[in-house]
Amino acid sequence: MALDIEQVRHVANLARLALSDEEIAVYQEQLSEILEYASSLAELDTEAIPPTAQVIALPGVTRDD
Repeated sequence: MALDIEQVRHVANLARLALSDEEIAVYQEQLSEILEYASSLAELDTEAIPPTAQVIALPGVTRDD
């Protein structure tokens, strides 16, 4: 999924960032690459992987009282 310049300007505006045209071009390319990578992750077959609430087990953090 490629972002166009107006979408990058919109995101920058939401983040209250004043970006130059050169910065917008750089961010357009970088954000598009990130979205393409995330899209490829969504296509992975994860049916055989059990769902987890946490990646690592955490010990109990409450007291016994």
